[in-house]
Amino acid sequence: MTAIRNNTLLSQSKIEKQSQDAQAALTDWVSWNKGLLDIFLDACCVVDITNRVVHFNVAFAELCGESYRKILKIGNFCELIKTEQCPKQCPAIQIITSEKALRIDELKGRSKAVNKLDMILAGIPIFSEHGAVIGSIITIRNVSAESELQKKYDERKRDSITDGLTRLFNKTYAEAVLIRMIKMVVREKMRISLIFFFRYFFS
Repeated sequence: MTAIRNNTLLSQSKIEKQSQDAQAALTDWVSWNKGLLDIFLDACCVVDITNRVVHFNVAFAELCGESYRKILKIGNFCELIKTEQCPKQCPAIQIITSEKALRIDELKGRSKAVNKLDMILAGIPIFSEHGAVIGSIITIRNVSAESELQKKYDERKRDSITDGLTRLFNKTYAEAVLIRMIKMVVREKMRISLIFFFRYFFS
């Protein structure tokens, strides 16, 4: 029984030692690459293997809506940028545990500054000199404005090809489909038949 307890204590101390070594290696990496995050226009941070934010740029602070000290005090990425998957399946943990670059699209979440976030998360692992993952650079692109713009574009496009009263397809749509069908018929050397059916019955 004592041998098992000693082995457990040894394995725990070994894990703690590895974690401390990883923290030290990441701290060294950050000190050597301090200005690197400033070149990113998107929100960007360095996260260690425990999901703690250790360094970030101004855009990340603005997206979080927190001060520099508060971000470091909170520390946990999932508490700063809350996603629909948190805390069960935090995207930051998926990125950190991946040993290759990873991108997660169409992620919904929120922060203190932005109540509704549509984002793209991308991560690049940081390796120690021994080849172990010690952290990750995570970039967050807020695409909420683009999503809203795309939604408005889709609505306008739908409105341009449908009748305002009946919501049925209009002449513009019919012409576009007809041109597409004629091109396909010519390309495939097929025949096409066109039947017009008009119904005017409004009561």
